Amino acid sequence: MSDFSNILMVNDFSFVLMLGILFFIFLIMIPLSLIILSCKTIHYRRNIIFILTKITIIISFAILLFTPNNYLLKHFNYINYSQAKTIKYNGRFASFIYYDCISHLSAEKVLAYKQKDIHVNAMLFPEGNLTQKPNIHLIVLESFVDPRLLKGITYNRSPLAKELQRYLGKQGFSHLRSPVYGGGTAQAEFEILTGIKAFGKVDSVDFNTLRGERMSGFIDSLNRHGYQNYASIATSSEYFNSILAYKSIGLEHFEFLEETKDFEIREGDKHIFDGDLFAYNLKKIQALPKDKPYLFYTLGMYGHIPYERNKLRPSIIFPSSEDHRIKRIANQFYYRTRALGKYIDEILALDPHAIIYVSSDHLPAIVNDGIKYKKDRKVNIAFLLVEGKNISLDGLPFYHVPRYIWELLNERKFIDKHDRDAEKSLYFKVLSESLSK
Repeated sequence: MSDFSNILMVNDFSFVLMLGILFFIFLIMIPLSLIILSCKTIHYRRNIIFILTKITIIISFAILLFTPNNYLLKHFNYINYSQAKTIKYNGRFASFIYYDCISHLSAEKVLAYKQKDIHVNAMLFPEGNLTQKPNIHLIVLESFVDPRLLKGITYNRSPLAKELQRYLGKQGFSHLRSPVYGGGTAQAEFEILTGIKAFGKVDSVDFNTLRGERMSGFIDSLNRHGYQNYASIATSSEYFNSILAYKSIGLEHFEFLEETKDFEIREGDKHIFDGDLFAYNLKKIQALPKDKPYLFYTLGMYGHIPYERNKLRPSIIFPSSEDHRIKRIANQFYYRTRALGKYIDEILALDPHAIIYVSSDHLPAIVNDGIKYKKDRKVNIAFLLVEGKNISLDGLPFYHVPRYIWELLNERKFIDKHDRDAEKSLYFKVLSESLSK
């Protein structure tokens, strides 16, 4: 839909405003245009154009001031995972109005918490005996589902590669609760990077609310204790307001591989293969300054629908089901866990004391669509390695993972101390911090 035709969308939320725009176009623009053409000197034409520009600006501000909020809910096609796609679909004119109104609505909802005496870092990441500062790896993989948890399905061999199995041991994966199912990766990121529960109270995706100002949380606490950080993101920057969100969270160096000149996606892959992502990461890790501990965050994309592979990764896992999705997911899982196991080998060879956390962001949207899952559909696989040893996190929600790691760093036992009301206060407090200094 073009930007010009989007002007007609104003009628959806204010008929009077639409008449005003039409009045402006036909009763002001046309006469002024005729006057401009009839002027004999350039001086007079410039004056009239200047006046016309001022009138245009005034009317634009009037549109922003008097746009009712119910239009935003009823008539605008908001695509919460991509601002670029939202603007492409709705046009710049309508999108400009929408995002300005959303910005004001967000501020109204959370800025009251700005003045409240809530010290997030002191509550969640209190000072302690942080004398040992091991390097930390947080790895979040798109739709990283264990096919062995799909009900009634058997396989000709284990989909779990031996390269990763040796780290999991008899304990296997932990099972943690994601805030989302089937999509909304940024909600999982929000919890894993901040240690704050993602309520989605302002926007359905909390990343979209963040405006770039530094906010409290796990990454911020590590930064204050001398950690450097780096993020390797296997997508472009168009998703989930990611640039501003990462800045608010405290990530100082982040790279979107689909936009990086140093990286080229392998021919035949729709999304970057995890193994190629890990190989790129190793080069970055080896180049990091050695005088400071680091947190290295990785976001993979390979497990995204339609779960495709290129010819370099042929089918070797054959499920009892004829559902092609299960076959694709099972084979992807094998190649992903093989690459992940090798990546862990490399990390621990460089740094035997590293802390490594790996989890899915959410399940793919296949549960109850002809496929049944052995657990709740928000329960995902994960594991935590400390000096190569698998530590159980069973039953924890994602937002407890940073809190657990913080207690490990301080040689304390993790205890959940906060109720739902307290969690909401922490949530609104950090959102308010991200909106203004």
